[in-house]
Amino acid sequence: MATYHYRALSPNGAEVTGVIEAGDKFSAVAKIKESCTSVIEVKEAGGKDIGQMFQSKKVKTKALAMMCQQFSIILRAGLPLVRTAELVAKQTEDAALKKIVTEVAQDVSEGNTLYDAFNTRGPQLPVTFRESIRSGENSGNLDAAFERLSVYYDKQGKTSSKVKSALAYPAFVLVVAIAVIIIIMVYAMPQFTSTFEGLGTELPALTQGMIDVSKFMTSNLVLIIAIIAVLVIGIFLFKKTPKGAKLFATMGLRMPVLGKVTAMSNAAQFAATLSSMLASGLPLLQALGVTGRSMSNLIMKEQVLGCQRDLEAGLRLGDALRDCPDIPELLTEMTAMGEESGTIESTLTVVSDYYDNEVDTATARAMGLLEPAIICFLAVFVCILLLAVYLPIFGMNDAVG
Repeated sequence: MATYHYRALSPNGAEVTGVIEAGDKFSAVAKIKESCTSVIEVKEAGGKDIGQMFQSKKVKTKALAMMCQQFSIILRAGLPLVRTAELVAKQTEDAALKKIVTEVAQDVSEGNTLYDAFNTRGPQLPVTFRESIRSGENSGNLDAAFERLSVYYDKQGKTSSKVKSALAYPAFVLVVAIAVIIIIMVYAMPQFTSTFEGLGTELPALTQGMIDVSKFMTSNLVLIIAIIAVLVIGIFLFKKTPKGAKLFATMGLRMPVLGKVTAMSNAAQFAATLSSMLASGLPLLQALGVTGRSMSNLIMKEQVLGCQRDLEAGLRLGDALRDCPDIPELLTEMTAMGEESGTIESTLTVVSDYYDNEVDTATARAMGLLEPAIICFLAVFVCILLLAVYLPIFGMNDAVG
């Protein structure tokens, strides 16, 4: 559940303000209209404290996929829901998820619906999960809902793992390179400094510059580390603010090479999520709201959520997506084609598979460009260091000669 601040007009025409909890903005507006005649503004509540910013609330996708598969298998075996939840809780290895399912089993045994129990005990669970459970309960097909979720999260987890694995190697090489540079400048370079200064001759500009940098880093190492730590924490906290989140989301889409990977990854997420929500029985407008809220890039998320207004005005989804500048054109055209043919669910599944494959290819290509760039950077630094060390020696030999 998300919290929303709203301004609305009461039946007597007075402006009222308040706070309401709802699954998405569309649901919040519907709830407000139960007591008000007109809604002026609805905004999702923000403002997390520092403790909340550092606390990770996400459940691992792989563990969630496994839990959904267990629910599906046990429900199809014919066991009651309460007993199913108890068995799944015992089999779940993820500590956070185990706690949630244990509490859910208790709530269900007391007469609560599975959706209400998960909504109360697991607000950190993805909105796609909770809405699918609600739809599955309403239609009487909980086992099928859990089976779809299992496939969806398994696919999502594999795609995410591929991207992370591809990025891990160059990130590791870059960290090691920076560490080696610091060690050389702080510990190795001072050894040469005493030798060079003992020559009693004027040192080349490059060598003198390296010595000056080395002395500065040696004298201010603690200060440098402190500044780096403050910058990292500051960037992390800024990224959590609305302005910072939007800035980093924009940078994620505009970066050379990697920006294309971000766009395609979110396109795959959009197609897979919307297809899954429609298969669960959600109306298109509500399914689009759930899909938008689940997207990882904030800019694309806002663009997709903005399409809800277009759908309410009578536009088709394909036409609404054409006004989203960061949504890939292929996704827009295939969505429009699926709407016209009445096969939007299966069309989106095909599009999701296509973009998953494209993400793999684009990620491999990006890493193929990044790795040589890092190696070239290291080679340039090593050359500069060697020149700084050997230039005074060459100069001394010329003087002797």
